[in-house]
Amino acid sequence: MILEWGSKKLNSEKLIPFVFLGFIFYSIFEGVFRYIFLISGVGFLGYFIKFIMFSFICIKINPYITKKVILTFFIILIFLLYGFYKNGLSSSVISLFVFIPLLYFYIYPAFTTLENVHLKLLYIFQILIVIGLIFDYFMALPWVGYSGFVNGVEVSSGLQWWSNGQERLLGFGRSSYETATLLSFLCLISLQRNSLLLKILLITISLFGVYLTTSKGALMALLFASLFYFIPKNHLYLKTFLIIISILLGNLILLVTILNLNVDFLKDIYFSLYERIEFMWPSTINKITNEGGLLGLGLGGIGVADENNIWKAVDNFWLYLIAMFGYFVWVVFLIITLIASPKISTSKYSQLYIFFFIYSLTNNMLESVFGQVIFSMLIFELFSIIKINKHK
Repeated sequence: MILEWGSKKLNSEKLIPFVFLGFIFYSIFEGVFRYIFLISGVGFLGYFIKFIMFSFICIKINPYITKKVILTFFIILIFLLYGFYKNGLSSSVISLFVFIPLLYFYIYPAFTTLENVHLKLLYIFQILIVIGLIFDYFMALPWVGYSGFVNGVEVSSGLQWWSNGQERLLGFGRSSYETATLLSFLCLISLQRNSLLLKILLITISLFGVYLTTSKGALMALLFASLFYFIPKNHLYLKTFLIIISILLGNLILLVTILNLNVDFLKDIYFSLYERIEFMWPSTINKITNEGGLLGLGLGGIGVADENNIWKAVDNFWLYLIAMFGYFVWVVFLIITLIASPKISTSKYSQLYIFFFIYSLTNNMLESVFGQVIFSMLIFELFSIIKINKHK
């Protein structure tokens, strides 16, 4: 596609890798940028990157309207209208705004972009993230915990919080969990085209960085995904089995919550998971039951747009799926992923997907920007698998 810009013609397809790299760079330093914008009185610029992505979505859709795009936006419209009916316009629009990266990477699949990104840039990005975390460990960074106002709404440049008396480090970024997800994403992508020694070095550096964020879920997921990557390709049954286990894990832990099973043993092992099972998830399940039922709560009913719910994060992908889109969408997606697990296990990016499913045990992933990137890749692959099966 050619865009007219003054007297020059620009190919929008060639801009995509630069937008993607700029997006990664901004995400690494998002806490710093937001801090500068807030103290300068232009805090709205912290959301500018999403407007850029939205403009690319519009540019791409106008001349290239496909059945898949129409179906996707029709589904979004239904849940937007349902969310508006249940939760009001502002909450549903805020929730939709959160999903802009997902829409962008759904229309501009990250596969082709990643193939054209120079590996040295990914190494530099990983090193910058770890350096930021080391700084955060040894000194008080001004953007951590700082908050200001954008259009009368209080927003923070860097989320400062503690879990079990331990501060969650975020480095140059905006939150510890986003920093952990981004670092893991870059690490697992970098494993595609490297020597064994460099792969081990990258994994070690990334595991150290994720450890500094104190995110046990991300650390467990990255470790498991890294080991998964080294399983020989001819061990297809083992890889498929592990994919299925990772998919079921987040669902089984919800069953533990619903049945109110005793999990006191987790207090000393995994306190944040204990908190979720005992307090957060029962509260969310009650909210869905009382206010949404089988159809869920709709866009804006839970998550960052829900200002009245103290457990805004949900912190489980499958529960978030139920809360946002209802039980039917949850069941359908679970069945599709289980059926497609043999194909997923042979994908070039299977290690990313197993990271996604394991981390989704304690993270809703869809309010994480790079969780959305991985999810968009997964959805794209699932559509491809369904299409191939139809032609057989």
